[in-house]
Amino acid sequence: MSVPPPSANGAEIWTAIGTVGATITALGLALFAPARRWWRRPQLDVIVGPAEPFLMALHDGTYLAAEIFLRVGVHNAGRGEAHHVRAQLTRWWDAPGAGRAAWVDYDIDPTPLRWVSTGTSNLGGPYSADIPPKAQDYAEAFKYERSHQKLTLCQPEAARPRTRQESTYPQGEHRAEITVVAENARPVRRVISFITSHPNWVTDVKLGQAPQDAEVEHLGFLSILAKTRLSDFSDDRKL
Repeated sequence: MSVPPPSANGAEIWTAIGTVGATITALGLALFAPARRWWRRPQLDVIVGPAEPFLMALHDGTYLAAEIFLRVGVHNAGRGEAHHVRAQLTRWWDAPGAGRAAWVDYDIDPTPLRWVSTGTSNLGGPYSADIPPKAQDYAEAFKYERSHQKLTLCQPEAARPRTRQESTYPQGEHRAEITVVAENARPVRRVISFITSHPNWVTDVKLGQAPQDAEVEHLGFLSILAKTRLSDFSDDRKL
């Protein structure tokens, strides 16, 4: 009984299997680096709190807490280091009290905040910091002076602002939008809320929401001027 010769189809099958295996290996190698970067990506978020390290009091020899700095924490919950992280204050609202709109919007320019970890080297910019995985840094956002009852923005001295830096309504509730960006992480935007008063200093610090547009009065000079002109135009139409 004769044995049939090996079929050519068998060799073709093994060749196809080898080709498929090589393709799968190449595809796996191509996807490995992006998957590894995704798995090790930094993940940033904004955090605040009612006491240290989010609030820092300075003693001047007269007051136990002459100045109180409100700090915004930026936490990296990811597995990789976040590079060149920058924090900016992009919106600012105050609650003026009775007789005005529920909130006033100062229409400020984006204001860079100074990191507490960078010290005096931060005065010349750029205003960035690196945050390791599972760690956090703090950016100073506001300073409340008890003796003068004054609330101002904190920023690097070299920033040279062209917009408002001091609150017209230093006593009461305040909200601010904080935007955090990094070279290798998704941007984060959060609104913080807090209350200032002379007897209680800075309290009720928490994450909040931006006021509704219908509740906001804009305090930018041109915004007020445009509103006045529109009002005059409406009065003229009535005449």
